[in-house]
Amino acid sequence: MLLKTHKEIAEIINEIECEKLTHLKFQGIDIWPVIRYHCVSSHWNEVDRKNKFILDQNWSTKRSKYSIQTKIKDFITRKFFERRNCKRFKEISQFNMFFSRLEERKTGIDEKKYNPLAQGWLELFTNNTQCSIYEFDHEDFNQLLLRYQRKNFPIVIENLISSNLIHDIQNSIPSSLIESLRFDLEKIITDIVLILSCRDIFLLLLKKSNVKKVFYTVFYHPYSFALALASQNLGLDSIEIQHGMEGEFSPLEIDYNCIPKMGYNLLPKYFWLWGNTSYERRKCYDGTPHKRFVGGNPTTFQHLKKINREINSKTEKKILFALQPIEEPIPQFIFDLMNNTKYQYLNWKLRMHPRMFDLMDEYLEKFSSFSNVEIKKSSSESLLDSMLDSQFVISCWSTVLYEAASLGIPSIVINKNGKSIMESDIENGDLQYADKKDEFLNIINSLEKIKNKTGYIETNIMEVSSNIKNALSLEIFKE
Repeated sequence: MLLKTHKEIAEIINEIECEKLTHLKFQGIDIWPVIRYHCVSSHWNEVDRKNKFILDQNWSTKRSKYSIQTKIKDFITRKFFERRNCKRFKEISQFNMFFSRLEERKTGIDEKKYNPLAQGWLELFTNNTQCSIYEFDHEDFNQLLLRYQRKNFPIVIENLISSNLIHDIQNSIPSSLIESLRFDLEKIITDIVLILSCRDIFLLLLKKSNVKKVFYTVFYHPYSFALALASQNLGLDSIEIQHGMEGEFSPLEIDYNCIPKMGYNLLPKYFWLWGNTSYERRKCYDGTPHKRFVGGNPTTFQHLKKINREINSKTEKKILFALQPIEEPIPQFIFDLMNNTKYQYLNWKLRMHPRMFDLMDEYLEKFSSFSNVEIKKSSSESLLDSMLDSQFVISCWSTVLYEAASLGIPSIVINKNGKSIMESDIENGDLQYADKKDEFLNIINSLEKIKNKTGYIETNIMEVSSNIKNALSLEIFKE
């Protein structure tokens, strides 16, 4: 159940966002981005908390056979030697690191897991002869975190308990709004402990690996907060690559108010944005240390010729449905259309969100008797290939809709929250909206190919090359 729309959440956050909260710190880290994240996520869905509250756990202080420093040194040496065949680190002038989280990874057609955005980024940088690229993933990091937590978590927890942080947070928010916010203080504290611990590991990792620039996605995740914090501590550039388009109301990414003069040390130094629409929507960062530039979408750079060649060749009525990990991923009126033999001419391609892959077998079973519904191939192949093979793209509010619209593929919002988020884009015709069967069929049966919306994703190679060079001093494309 979606408790509040993104627009309603944004209004609540704007009401409480003031210097008393935005300047709140604990052990040198800015707390407001963490609180803001929980204010938003607490209204998305009712989810039972499976993880035990961190302050209730017994963290053993038993020493490991190897120190965390030794483990990191051995780990980095093995990983770099395996991937780069280098005899010494000093032979490499510069490393760039991309950190990918587990939930960003998907299973490809070959059954191997990969991060679609990391893959595009790695392909993009193969033309860069000035530095070497290293992908460091969530699973790698968890090996190090398990070593660290036994000795260091109790220390962090003790410091947090003895501080006035919880009291300061509660006193900074009007009591009349506490219930509306619905955020869980236990979860906030758990994330703060996690961020501080992960920061320490990242500091050791970055110091020993000769990394100069750090790239990642989804800046509001605890691991990303920690990575930005460690990068700032070491004077390294942290760059968040946009992972999806934001709508007009997207309180996780935009509309920050009262940003401190020195910025937030949990946020990246640079925002790598797909196009001018996102650039304009993030004006709240003007005049702050958090810079932004239009670098395009790395996953599309290697396929521009393919887009131009295939975008007009679709002849069938295929509908790509970008599912989301929400309580009702498929609205009832859409399911009824799928299940009605009268509409067998509609071919449905269900694309599972990476965080839904554990439900794959359940969905395959549910739709096993539906001859016009396909799931596994659409969830495994690249998003670009799946979109190019479709006449329409639909979703409750996934920003995949913007990616499709930028390619000239009619894109339909099918949820009221999506309408709230993307209202201006629906009004100007960039996106369509339907939450009833007749409205949906009217669009499907009458809409012609729409004009490409270039503002969403910049595809001019020369333009993005210049932007990336000016912002990051990196030569990306060969002449």
